[in-house]
Amino acid sequence: MEQQQQMPCEFSSRGRKQELVEEEEGLDEEKFDDSYDSEERDGAVIYNYSDDSDFELLDGTKVDSKVWDQYYKELDESEGFDISVYPGASFNSSIVPIRSYLTDPEQKQEYTDMCHLAIGDFNSQNAKKFEFMEIVTVNASFAGGLWLYFTFQARDSDGDSDSDSDDAIKTFQALVWDEIGRTPCVDFCRLKKPLSDKGPPSSSVDVEAVQ
Repeated sequence: MEQQQQMPCEFSSRGRKQELVEEEEGLDEEKFDDSYDSEERDGAVIYNYSDDSDFELLDGTKVDSKVWDQYYKELDESEGFDISVYPGASFNSSIVPIRSYLTDPEQKQEYTDMCHLAIGDFNSQNAKKFEFMEIVTVNASFAGGLWLYFTFQARDSDGDSDSDSDDAIKTFQALVWDEIGRTPCVDFCRLKKPLSDKGPPSSSVDVEAVQ
């Protein structure tokens, strides 16, 4: 019998905006994702929502425009990894903070396994020996599956490093594609980027920071 070949990641999020996707029936609101309209002017992203009822929450609640401003600003600056302000469930809140894993051991283990996969990918590409420690935050967007934005800590266990020192603990960001029935796929794993760093995800940049 011919063995079914594992399908690799088919999507890349680098340098892209989330595309509008169809709502999947029965999807938990916490995991629901849809896109927002925007235009770019002189390097600034302008979001067109001031008079648009689509930017109401799913329950009809209107949200102050300053909240949307802050939400989209953080999405742009952090590339989806850091969200301190979340407007609520909406077709236009494209990336959603996930906290359910904090009280769901099974989900937490699934996310932990994905972080192990991500740091293993980083180690293999950069000849490093980081060991996963703990999840810091999880954000997600829905697109026929889940893009999971993990921020987590890992410890450098290299023999040349003092693994007990604070300097050996680094914060990483990983983007993982999770589709039902398939093995999770790591799009990239990197050291957490400073918000001022607008460059693309790059393993060469990551490894320079830990040399």
